[in-house]
Amino acid sequence: MLREVRESGFAFASQQMEARLCTLAVPVKDIGGNFVAGLNVILQGRLVTAGEMAARFAQPLQDAASELGSLLLPELSFSCMFSSRTTASSRPARS
Repeated sequence: MLREVRESGFAFASQQMEARLCTLAVPVKDIGGNFVAGLNVILQGRLVTAGEMAARFAQPLQDAASELGSLLLPELSFSCMFSSRTTASSRPARS
């Protein structure tokens, strides 16, 4: 499954979490190539195939993910944002 997702550049799910919901998702990579987020479309109601979802949404989502990722610097990725290291200036003041 993961090999297929890597090769296609998107993931598709149908009714995995909720009946009558389909989703197609793509990764967002920062300019350093780190995976930092994802974008997805969820359809409710009529169930569609992976092929139908991909034909309609994969390229627009990949374009949006690429544009968003081009704005994200590697040092602003989640691995840095949630670092366990803190500085004195970043700690809340005690009253």
